[in-house]
Amino acid sequence: MPNLAAVKSRVYGLESAIAERAVILLDKLSRSTIHPYAMSGSKTGLTQNAQTDLPVESFRNDQDGALVITKLRAFTTAAINASAVGAVFSNVSLQAYDLDGQHSLMKNPSLLPTLFAIDNNTLTLDRPYVLHRRAALLFQATEENIVGTTDLYLSVLGETVLGDMTGAEVEEAIALGIYPLPGRQSSLWDHMLVLGGLFGDRPPRLKGYADDCLDRLRTYVAKLREKLRLADYVSYALEANQDNITQAGDTAMGRKRFQNDQNGAFAINKIRIFTTTALAASAATTLVDNVALTVESIDERIQLTRTMTLGATLFSPENNTWTFEHPHVVGQNGSMQVVLREQNVNATTDVYITMVGEAVRGVNRNELRMAVSMGLYPLMERG
Repeated sequence: MPNLAAVKSRVYGLESAIAERAVILLDKLSRSTIHPYAMSGSKTGLTQNAQTDLPVESFRNDQDGALVITKLRAFTTAAINASAVGAVFSNVSLQAYDLDGQHSLMKNPSLLPTLFAIDNNTLTLDRPYVLHRRAALLFQATEENIVGTTDLYLSVLGETVLGDMTGAEVEEAIALGIYPLPGRQSSLWDHMLVLGGLFGDRPPRLKGYADDCLDRLRTYVAKLREKLRLADYVSYALEANQDNITQAGDTAMGRKRFQNDQNGAFAINKIRIFTTTALAASAATTLVDNVALTVESIDERIQLTRTMTLGATLFSPENNTWTFEHPHVVGQNGSMQVVLREQNVNATTDVYITMVGEAVRGVNRNELRMAVSMGLYPLMERG
């Protein structure tokens, strides 16, 4: 058996340059923190047959890293008044612009039901759209000849990549198939090059810094896989409820109810919400249109929502669920904070929230986050 160090690299020319770049991006990604994030804005009383700007600052990426947008959710007050729970009201058209990239995301304004699926009020992107740090999206809404009192609420959902990766590097990682896209398959060529070529039994000899990165990554991968193999996986959920929340005021749910008391990291994969108001409306999946909320990870002060966000634009109306693209990892004894606000309804609203996922006993927060960012932590229904 020849010495591996003496084996000539199987990667040449342009392939060598791609491999070296892939290793450097993987190294940066392994040291990044990926967490769910939502931006939300609204406009009340749209003007008939005129374009109305939604607040630009509501859709500015204020996180210290790129925002990977995977879906948008829209809601109008008219939709719920029309008694169609999942229907996006059909008298509003929407146009979107990336102010940083100086380009339009739509050729022409599009009627909401032709953009957002009518069963869940959601526009799911085929490829994530990367919004660079401090960049903003401008949304313009037009009420189409109705003269109705239409209020529009819009949320941009995805995840942020905190670390030293720029937006351009995140875009590059997605294009190379390195960034772990849940529910999506990269090409076989990407898998063969990155996984087989770099992490096989005969790793290529790369140049300078890239070779050091590859050596470090191979060590990380081996240790993380062994940690994950020996871990104890436990389905886990944290629940809290708050009765009769205050009208137009903030009501904080108990942090202790959302504290991870497992002996290891807790990966939150989804959050579910339910209100007695929804039940009283005789539809179990009625849109939570009178409750807004913020979600924050307390132990690190990581915000999952930029501002108060209407429940109807955060949770899918199909199942009252906010499903994360990648789990939000909470360390042992770490806690989440949810603050509720009743939206000027003055109803006796009781709110129940559960954070669902699994505890990985024997693996700490940083280790599990690294496993997530490198695609080593597979999830059900996620590639």
